[in-house]
Amino acid sequence: MALSAVALEPEARRLSEDIAFHRLNEHYRPALILARLLLDQLSFSGTAGSNPFVAFLVDMDWLFERYLGVVLKRAAGAWGVQVVEQEYYALDHTGRLSVRPDIVLYRQGRPQLVVDAKYKLDEARGDVYQMLAYCHAVGLNKGILVYPAGETAPAGALAIRGPGDALIGYLGLDLSGGIERLEVHAQELCDAVRVWFDASADASRANSITHKD
Repeated sequence: MALSAVALEPEARRLSEDIAFHRLNEHYRPALILARLLLDQLSFSGTAGSNPFVAFLVDMDWLFERYLGVVLKRAAGAWGVQVVEQEYYALDHTGRLSVRPDIVLYRQGRPQLVVDAKYKLDEARGDVYQMLAYCHAVGLNKGILVYPAGETAPAGALAIRGPGDALIGYLGLDLSGGIERLEVHAQELCDAVRVWFDASADASRANSITHKD
C-alpha cells in the first residue's frame, strides 16, 4: 500500500485530547473526532454513540455504472470503438416513450452492441425485459448485462424467441482484490465484451451486404 511506511506520531492522540473547544473552533470538532478514529484505527458502527457524525450514502448502482463506463472507454479506443453513455433512444414512433441504456458501443457512427450495468441482481427476468427494450430502441438484437462477479446470474446467454432472435448475454466483473487485481479483472471483462462486439459487428456487416444484394 502507498502509506504502508507511514508511522503514527506518538503524541498525536494526546495532543488531540488536549484541544479545548470554543465558539471559534467548534466547527472543527467533527473533523477532529474522525481524526481520532483514524489514529485509533477504528471505524464507525451502526450503534448510537456519544459523538455526532454526518452520515453519507454511496449510490453503488451509479458507481458501478460509472466504473464500467470508464473501463470500457479505456479499452475501446484501441478497438476503434466509441462508447456512448446514458443516451436517450425513442421506443415508439412518436418519441413520447424513450429508454436510456447505460452504454452503447458504436463503430463508424453505427450502434453495434448494448451494455447495461446491474450492480444488484434483483430479478433476472426484469433485467432481460429492460435489455430487450433497449435493443429494440437502438435497433440491435444483441445486448450484454454486466453484474459484479459475486451476484448469481444465469451463465452464458439467453436466445430470445421472436423477430430478430435477440441474444442477451451475461458477464461478471470481479471487484475483489487491490488495484492490480482490479486491473486484471477489468481487462478480462473487456476481452469478453470485445468478443461479443466483434460478433455483433460481423453480423451487422453481413446483414448490410445481404440487403445490398
